[in-house]
Amino acid sequence: LSGAELRNRLTKELGVEWNPVHRGVADIAGVPRGAILEMSQRSQQMDEHIAAMDEHQPTTARGRQVAAYDTRAAKDTPVDPDSLRPSWERRMADAGFDRKAIEACYGRQRGPLLVDSVDTAELFKLMNSAQGVTEHAATFDRRDVLQFVAQWAGDRLPAAEIEQLADTWLTTPEIVPLENSRPDAHSAGVIRRSDGRVITAMEGDALYTTQAMVHIEAAITASYKAGRTAGVAVVDPDIVDSVLADRGYLGDDQVEMIRSITSSGQRIQLVQGDAGSGKTTALEAAARAWEVAGYNVIGSAVQGTATELVGD
Repeated sequence: LSGAELRNRLTKELGVEWNPVHRGVADIAGVPRGAILEMSQRSQQMDEHIAAMDEHQPTTARGRQVAAYDTRAAKDTPVDPDSLRPSWERRMADAGFDRKAIEACYGRQRGPLLVDSVDTAELFKLMNSAQGVTEHAATFDRRDVLQFVAQWAGDRLPAAEIEQLADTWLTTPEIVPLENSRPDAHSAGVIRRSDGRVITAMEGDALYTTQAMVHIEAAITASYKAGRTAGVAVVDPDIVDSVLADRGYLGDDQVEMIRSITSSGQRIQLVQGDAGSGKTTALEAAARAWEVAGYNVIGSAVQGTATELVGD
């Protein structure tokens, strides 16, 4: 919430405007991109360092972690910020952000726009929707709600009012409290969400979902149960044998998977295996068996984003 508080105060006291908030961070309107990049030398150093790290190409979270460690400056000698200001000003001026441009960032608006009851109702409607708090995960905690409201608010609300809105929404009938089954901080430390964001696994954090998400999961469960005896997409064993005969590189567990999913007749099936165990390779063989048997294999994707593209 510190970013939201900063935006709100600078808007009130200096009249600055803000570009859209992205992952809790926003740039002040009027600051050229060149000046931002000039003052982000650490990020540039990391990018250049990663470019030379062949073993971490393309850029990965691990690569950035290593680069951050390798490029960090020694902190044994303290530096007075005032002594750096002249060089900062010269660098920003060279990037097109001189004193005149700085002054032009002030007084762009009289103060933050007000958030009224209509805005609040629209916010709650958005948070309840598929594009809301459950867009990337079926469950969430209070911190996720605070982040969502802070991003939506931009510079309009201070931290205290963001907390009030978040806590009010958590008491609405749409919210379903869940029993917290997360491991505590001593046993796990962190949790990686489905959208890739890493959060601390704090013991006692309350978890929630929405009524809409409960209904969606109930519909999926009902579809699964109904499809267990559907008898669809069953392939003759002789066809499966002919497909397998051309793929001698498949292991016993892959062959077992192919025979299982092409003979079960279930609409929804689960294949469980470690990363790199060959599930995708086995699925290719199963797809060929279905095609030979006359079924129309629409598509296959092994990643969430790719699945959305195939769906579209």
